[in-house]
Amino acid sequence: MGFTINEISTCGRELFIVDIVFTVITIGFLLLRFWSARISRRKLYPDDIFVLFAFVSWHIFGIMLC
Repeated sequence: MGFTINEISTCGRELFIVDIVFTVITIGFLLLRFWSARISRRKLYPDDIFVLFAFVSWHIFGIMLC
């Protein structure tokens, strides 16, 4: 069940914008993390995989709530 941006209250709209901004920032930091691992030619450690898993699972959980 989706909704349009016009159906969100003012406070909800601001919260939605903050969520989008922090999601973009987080994706940027994840890309930098994996890019630096590639540049330094180190293998991926479990903490790298857990960070990616946490990010993906948090967004899947958020999608399931909508």
